[in-house]
Amino acid sequence: MDFASTLANAANSANPGSDTVAVMYLGYDAPNNLAYASGPGFAARGAEGLADFTTGLEATNQDAPNITNIGHRYGAVAVAQADQYGSGSSADSVVLIGAPGPGEGIDHANDFRVGEDNVYVLNTDEDPINAAGIAGIHGSDVTDPSFGATRLDAGEGQHMSYFDPQSDAFGNLVEVITGNAQNATPHQ
Repeated sequence: MDFASTLANAANSANPGSDTVAVMYLGYDAPNNLAYASGPGFAARGAEGLADFTTGLEATNQDAPNITNIGHRYGAVAVAQADQYGSGSSADSVVLIGAPGPGEGIDHANDFRVGEDNVYVLNTDEDPINAAGIAGIHGSDVTDPSFGATRLDAGEGQHMSYFDPQSDAFGNLVEVITGNAQNATPHQ
């Protein structure tokens, strides 16, 4: 929960006058071991709930909110799949962090309903999860330039380094959620 409040505070500081709120969606059961994590079932169930949740957020706000769905590790698969569920989530952009892939039915960033230009990837080069993407365990390798997402500089580190407020990844995440993705640093 600290991450959500830290992210919202950083976004509001970076964009004075904005009213950014961060919600940590915990409405699904994540897999508890690698055998379960290698399959699509948990992500599919999580995607349904997340898509319904973001659609509800949009429906209950008089001003159309700018919604960025952010997923880490297996949660990135659920976020990608939420974009595909039913009529899709109401997200305006998607950020896949330390992602093993986007899951079934997504071969390219242009397969996302949010549009190719609104799909961002934050994976460090050192992150062992990249092996899952290369192996295709959850579909396409989101770090491959041919996937078509905007890969942003995630700095160095692994697993939880993305959430360090001093990291390049965190700074780029703030740029995306405040609608300033053009100011984010691309991956080199």
